[in-house]
Amino acid sequence: MPRPLQGLVAIAEYGSKFDADAAVAQLQRAGIDATPSYDPALNSVATYFASDRTVEVLVREADVEAAVAALEDGSRGLPPEFTEDWEPQPSAARTTARTWIIGYLVLMLLLIVGGLVLVAIA
Repeated sequence: MPRPLQGLVAIAEYGSKFDADAAVAQLQRAGIDATPSYDPALNSVATYFASDRTVEVLVREADVEAAVAALEDGSRGLPPEFTEDWEPQPSAARTTARTWIIGYLVLMLLLIVGGLVLVAIA
């Protein structure tokens, strides 16, 4: 079992390596040394097998309070579009593609049924 790095404290936990890396970058911009925890399963080709894993952001014990404050202040200054709750809407392209696929499947079904009817009649 791996030993935790001495002097480092987990201050945040994220569901993906991308989110943890973004938090680490934010802390580094604030002048705080930080690193994400390492889990080989999250670096694999099939990361969805590790979906129950989390990535922690680690900082030195002396930087804990400043790091927590920096992460809490991270959303300040963002436009409202980034901080408000929103409902995803289906795109027009996706709706159009779905319509074409359904139409194609209905056409194929009609051709198969029509062919079976012609074979039964003959």
